[in-house]
Amino acid sequence: MDYSVHNYDSTVEPGFFDLNTDQYTLTDAQANGFLSVMLSTIELRKLCTLCYESMRQYVPLASLTVQYQQGKFSIGEVEGLDYPFTLTCGPEGGAVASVTYHFEQDLGYRHQQILQQLHAHFAQALQHALAYHHARQAATRDMLTGLGNRSGYEETLTHMLSLCERQRQSLGILVIDLDKFKAVNDTFGHQEGDQVLVAMANVLRDCLREADYAFRFGGDEFCCLLPGSTVETNALISRRITHAMGQSPILNKHFISCSIGSTIADAEDDACSLFERADIAMYRAKKEKRHNHMAA
Repeated sequence: MDYSVHNYDSTVEPGFFDLNTDQYTLTDAQANGFLSVMLSTIELRKLCTLCYESMRQYVPLASLTVQYQQGKFSIGEVEGLDYPFTLTCGPEGGAVASVTYHFEQDLGYRHQQILQQLHAHFAQALQHALAYHHARQAATRDMLTGLGNRSGYEETLTHMLSLCERQRQSLGILVIDLDKFKAVNDTFGHQEGDQVLVAMANVLRDCLREADYAFRFGGDEFCCLLPGSTVETNALISRRITHAMGQSPILNKHFISCSIGSTIADAEDDACSLFERADIAMYRAKKEKRHNHMAA
C-alpha cells in the first residue's frame, strides 16, 4: 500500500487519512459563520472572548492567551493545562502578537487542521483590533506618566457610572493636587518637574488596587476612580498615597505633598456633579492645610 499522501492519527478512523481531502476542515458555512463573528467587533477583549466562545464549538479549547507588545491577557481557565498550542499573528517575520491556545487533551490531526483554519480568521481580525486598541490607548494616555489622560478619564467615568446604575455598584473618586509643585518648575526647571510627576504616577500605581484607575489631567492634577469603594476605602487609599509620597526620594527632596478631595457617587450624580464635589473637597483640604501651616 502506498502511504505517500497519507498520514496516521490514532484519534481518527480508520487511522490512516488522506492529507489531500477536506474532510478534516470546517465546511464553508461553518467557516463563514466564524468569520462573521470575528468581524462583528473591533474591541480587543470582546473579540478574544467571542473567538474563545466560538472556537469551543469546533475544538476542545479550554482557554486562550493573547500576548502583544503592550500586554497579555487570558480568556478561560489556564491553570493545570498541559496542551498549549501557540500560533502567531501578523506578517511572516514581523508578528504583532502570539496566541496560545490551551487544551484539555492533545490535539489530533483533525482538530489541528480546524484550529489552523480558525486561527487564520481570528489572526486577521486580531491585527485590526490591536491597531484600534493601540490608537485608543494613545488617544487616552498621558505621554509623560503613562496614566490615563482627561479623555481617558471621561470615557472610563461614563462606563463606571453606567455600571453603578445597572449593577448598583459603588464608585469612589479622589481628586489630587500636588502642593509646592510650581516651585520645582520655577527653581529647577521643567525636566525636574517632569520627574516629580512621573514619581507621583508611580506612587498612584503602587497604592491603588488592581481594579482602580488613575489619570493625570494635566499640570500637577491627578484623579483616581475606585470601583466598589466606600468612604472608608477612599480614606484608606488616601492615607496610603500620602505615606508612599513620603517614601519617594524625589518627592521628599522637593518637599512635595498633596491635597486630596474624596467622595462617593450617589444615585443623583452625573459626571460633572461627582467631579465637582470631589474637586471642592480637594480645595477645602488645600485651604485647611495652608491655614494649619500658617497657624503653626
